[in-house]
This record gives sequence, structure tokens and C-alpha cells, in this order.
Amino acid sequence: MVLGALAATPASAAGIATVTDVVNNGYRQPPGDRERRAATSDELVSEEALRTDRDSSIALTFIDGSELNVEAQSEVVLSDYVFDSAQASTSGVISLNSGLFHFNSNDAVQDDGLVLRTPVATIGIRGTQFLVTVADDATIVDILEGKVEVKPLGGGKPILCEGGQSILVAGANSDAVCGDLGSFSTAAAPPTQDVDPH
Repeated sequence: MVLGALAATPASAAGIATVTDVVNNGYRQPPGDRERRAATSDELVSEEALRTDRDSSIALTFIDGSELNVEAQSEVVLSDYVFDSAQASTSGVISLNSGLFHFNSNDAVQDDGLVLRTPVATIGIRGTQFLVTVADDATIVDILEGKVEVKPLGGGKPILCEGGQSILVAGANSDAVCGDLGSFSTAAAPPTQDVDPH
């Protein structure tokens, strides 16, 4: 069984992250392969999809030390992630398709080449820790530390906000707006209450 799983992943596929914790039902699907249960210490590759059920989560650490928690009923694709150890910089794209995510970047690494993409916006990272709520037609970013730049995918205006603030993009063509931390909500998630940065 293990040999079959290893053979299904191309030998050239380099690991970009490692699963550090799984609560209840978390799943992973390597590119071109079947979905399977995620387990602690699983190595993840580019284009790998992750999915969680109700009351479930997956925590992972990227090769640069940044961390992503995929909370309950969420879906993400690790589209691309490149860490240049010589330059101490990270670039790539992570596609947050739906749900709730907690991202914590590694402050020792230059991460401004990394973009998180939702159905309505892109999120630029500036040495930060934040939560992202992704619904079909809206994205909310709650910034706990650092700065985040959010750009709507359509004609809306981008915005740069910092720790203690939230950003709402109500649609791909809507302007990104900044408000106090936890002040925005969607049908998928109520306003943030008592946000714990740890």
C-alpha cells in the first residue's frame, strides 16, 4: 500500500510542506492521484489539494517555516510554492477555494513573492499572521500581525491594511475595504469575536 502511494507521486515532485497535525477528517489529493486521509508527517507537493470535514482541521508547515491551518469545511490547493534558501525568499501561489484559514509567515523569510488567491481576490503577504474567510462571493482577511495587501480579481481597488484591522472584498469587481478587526462578516462566517493570535 505504501509503495503504491509513493509510486503515484512523480519522483520529480519536490515536497513543499509537511502535515504537522490532523484533527478528525482531513484529506489530501496529490496531483493526478486519488484522495486519501491526511496524516501527521505526510509530505505535500505542488498542486496538492487539501480538504477538511466538519469539526476537522489540517495544520501544515511549509519548507520556509511558514504555517497554514486549514480549518473545518475548507478546501485549498497548494498551487505553487518555491523557497530560495540562498536568498531567504519565498514565492508562489496558494489557492484558498472555500472555508477558513490561518496563515502565519516566517518573519526571517522575505515572503512578498507569495500570493494567496481566493475566488474574488489575491492576498499579498508582508511578514504577517492573519485569518482568511472565503465564501463563494466574498473574502474577509483578519490581520493579527504585520501587513496584508488585498487586490480584487475584477475592477475593484486594492488596499493595504495592518495588524488590528480587517479587509473585506464583497466581490471580484468590488473595492477592497478596511475596517476594525472583526468588523466584517459573510453568510459563511459571523464577525470575528475574541480573535486569539496564537
